[in-house]
Amino acid sequence: MLAANAFERKPPLTMFNNFRYLNDEKKHSLDLKRQGLAPFVEAVRVFALANGVEQGNTLERMEELANKGVFNPKDANAWQEAYSLIQAIRMRAHQEMLNNGEELTNYIDPDDLNPLDRRILRESFRQAQRLQQKLEVTYQL
Repeated sequence: MLAANAFERKPPLTMFNNFRYLNDEKKHSLDLKRQGLAPFVEAVRVFALANGVEQGNTLERMEELANKGVFNPKDANAWQEAYSLIQAIRMRAHQEMLNNGEELTNYIDPDDLNPLDRRILRESFRQAQRLQQKLEVTYQL
């Protein structure tokens, strides 16, 4: 059930790798925490629980899963980088919000990012999709 739940939290990409925006009051927004980081956190948690990994940190869990042979080391590295890059974009957005005197949220408009960061974000979401594919295959979801 935990694996099926983790699989439901999809990265915000369409089948053509365009951004899939939220459908609520934030019309042209992505929630980096819920849509970007959570797919990694929840999938890695499933693999960690199933394989006796006791670390609580997502990046450390990925490392240990690679050490145990559950994850291919190159895949684990790509997933760690993708997770970290989404987190960095989120923290940079928080800093901008603070500088502008705005309330901190996890919402960003990808159009506010420079072209390189948009590309990095898109590829990071693709890596989350790859991790979820492994979850799907492993647990036959």
